Amino acid sequence: MENVIQDPFAVLTRLFFEHHTGQLMSTIGKVEEAFKRLLQDSGQVSTVPLLSASNAASLAPWSLVRCCGMIQDMSTDTELCQVYVNSQQSCNTLYREDFADLFVGELDEEAGYAERCKFHCITVPGLSSWVTETLRQSREDDASCSDAMQCSEPNVVMKKRAAFDDGADGPSKRSRTSTMGTPDVPATDSDSAAHSAMNGHTSQQPGIDCVVKMYRVGDDLPSLNQVVEFVGILQPHSLASEEMAQPMSDDDDLDGFLNHQQFARVAGSVHCVLHAIQFTDCRSTVCRSPSAFELTEALALRASLHDFLSDLLGGDRLAANYMMLHMFSGVCERRNGTLVMGNFPMNFMGPSAGKAFAAVQKAWDLLLEKQSTVALDFTSLQARSLLPTKNHVQDCLMGAPLQLAGRTFLTIDETVLTEGQLNQQGIENLSQLQNILESQKVKYDFHYHHLDVDTDYPSIVFSNSKSLFNAYCCGVPLSPDAGDHDVHVLCSKAQEDPKLLGRWRRLLLQAQPRPYTITDQIKDAVEQDIEREMATRPQRFNKSSVVQHNTLHTWFTVARLLSLSKGESELSFETWQSMKVLEDERHQRLASFGAHQGK
Repeated sequence: MENVIQDPFAVLTRLFFEHHTGQLMSTIGKVEEAFKRLLQDSGQVSTVPLLSASNAASLAPWSLVRCCGMIQDMSTDTELCQVYVNSQQSCNTLYREDFADLFVGELDEEAGYAERCKFHCITVPGLSSWVTETLRQSREDDASCSDAMQCSEPNVVMKKRAAFDDGADGPSKRSRTSTMGTPDVPATDSDSAAHSAMNGHTSQQPGIDCVVKMYRVGDDLPSLNQVVEFVGILQPHSLASEEMAQPMSDDDDLDGFLNHQQFARVAGSVHCVLHAIQFTDCRSTVCRSPSAFELTEALALRASLHDFLSDLLGGDRLAANYMMLHMFSGVCERRNGTLVMGNFPMNFMGPSAGKAFAAVQKAWDLLLEKQSTVALDFTSLQARSLLPTKNHVQDCLMGAPLQLAGRTFLTIDETVLTEGQLNQQGIENLSQLQNILESQKVKYDFHYHHLDVDTDYPSIVFSNSKSLFNAYCCGVPLSPDAGDHDVHVLCSKAQEDPKLLGRWRRLLLQAQPRPYTITDQIKDAVEQDIEREMATRPQRFNKSSVVQHNTLHTWFTVARLLSLSKGESELSFETWQSMKVLEDERHQRLASFGAHQGK
């Protein structure tokens, strides 16, 4: 296996000489089959070094590496020659465009062409520090790796090969071609260096930017904001550094040369030979056992987690209940293009909201996989767009704070908002936040048109009074007690018990993919109960159809989250009744809060 990692081109050369018909599937298919047999089927994928910003320079050129990231941009397809023979050289010379970037002159008729798509990947935004550390330890245990690039997103299984380009340090790709063995090949790529310089996430975390090049085979391609991992051949940075100093030669195409000069500021590259692996992610690392918790164990964990959150929120057990339910929430289904099942945006309001926000930030970093924060102060709202925006000059999508991987928890701090007049940029940013809370969509700005992209950002708003987004959130007024609840001490105490902390994380991670059902018997009982509620509490239901719809949607959502938090996969009538008790207490507090606010 060590020989395969150090010299993967020996495998490629043999395969290409055996299968050099120029047909797309005959070459790509054989290569993928061979490396799948060598790495995945034999369980050796974890022995391949994982590329990171810290080890990219030390890895051997043209060796096999693993790399991963979140797809932040997708560019247009280009048709490239994927395998061909150059008649001006030895008849045994084959050029492999899928595994190294080639610059050639005239080609023989024996050539195979294919469309190649490009994806720009970045370090996964908002990844919590405990996830990074857990992944690092897991990879050291499995493969004696000293470095690990941050990644998450469960169960990503792709069926393509691709090329990855390291964007942490700059230069890349223009080389020569080879016959048998290690190739040095000239490249003519047109990707923009603006990705590294202008991406909205690069300043948030250290990491590595990559360019993925994938041949299109059918319609099964990665999508924006997906987190993917590849195994491929590392192209060294040094070649690009040398080429940057070279003038244009007579054989160079002007456009290609200029494009190369621009792209060489971005990255070295990794040319992928296998893209069909289920990589080690946070869920498979933390949840060592695929089986769910026993019911009694889940209930005990739920109780201890509720106590922890209650202490963080100043002894407010009702707010802690809803905070915990929010941690189990996430989009599970979309209906009729507008109804987003599982979406549970919340608004925690009151004079203590600022303190609660700070406490929740610390809890999120201990418990959740990914999180991000948007502060609604005038400077931030008016300074820049929260939306991903197309830069037509650089021909790339500029990352933004609201372009995140799925299942990233979004916290909106409205406590810092003061009175004033927002400019157009600020108004648009507020409108986009409303769009996420209401329909879980982010509008990508291409200047000439907008594209709505589905998201799954469980969102929570903290405000000193009712939020600007109150109509789209489940409101919970905060009511802390007068006791001393030191957030720093509470979090430090939780970290002193890593076993319990790990079990809390596992409970949260296991809940989201769990199937959830409502039996016919429970469905009939719930329908009858709703009819009784409408008859006995007309003040809640004798309103507009929109209010009735929102009330019922909240009821079913809270009931589902209560079930998941208890380790259950189907609704029971007992849980339904518990939901109503919880909702009654919330509405009583809302009425009291409104009266206190003079509303």
